[in-house]
Amino acid sequence: MSNITAIVVTYNEEKNIKDCLDGLKFAAEIIVVDSYSEDRTRRIARRAGAKVIKSGVNYPEYNKNIGIDKAENKWVFIIDADERVTDVLSGEIKEKVKSGRYDGYRLYRRNFFLSKEIKHCGWQKDSVVRLFKKDKGRYPDKRVHGELLLKGTEGRLKEKLNHYSYNTISDYFEKVNRYTLWAATDSKGKKVIPAKLLFNPAFRFIKMYFLRLGFLDGLYGLVLSVTASFSVFIKYLRIYLDE
Repeated sequence: MSNITAIVVTYNEEKNIKDCLDGLKFAAEIIVVDSYSEDRTRRIARRAGAKVIKSGVNYPEYNKNIGIDKAENKWVFIIDADERVTDVLSGEIKEKVKSGRYDGYRLYRRNFFLSKEIKHCGWQKDSVVRLFKKDKGRYPDKRVHGELLLKGTEGRLKEKLNHYSYNTISDYFEKVNRYTLWAATDSKGKKVIPAKLLFNPAFRFIKMYFLRLGFLDGLYGLVLSVTASFSVFIKYLRIYLDE
């Protein structure tokens, strides 16, 4: 058995949690930190053998730190409910932990939008540090998209983590609403000039669709670039209105 604790933070993830947990059999311990889901997330997680911790805070980075504090193993692997570990990646994770050459490992993600793999738009370069020694990693005090702070050496994994971020348009806009609200809260007190409401969203579209070759992903690249631009607009609008 490995000396790895896998940590998943959840909120209403009954559609995702079982498939996510099925890929974590390499871990000696699985912890699900749940923000009082209103669906069957916790029940499904317990049936799969996970240790479930309830958290009254619905901020992913905060809850990841709760999981890290509760982990009983030397190594920690962080995963979101909409991500999947392949058998090949699972084997590489165990090899890296066994070697112990680095304090943490960065891995690339294979991102899917509406069930279509996106190979451009900048998404093909998406990477995150998710495997690390428990005493070497901590998340910053941010509500959303806080990168792990690794105190030590960093290696890289060759295999990719599959990320099924948005399966439907409804999923996308539900997450846009939540994430832009968190981002605006993180930016509390900052001033936004009205021009940013126009130019920042436009630049996001140009960067993703043209500069990062999103047009090569066809209709999916266009839809992703447009919706990403919209999310930038909503974020700055919320900051501007101090919502």
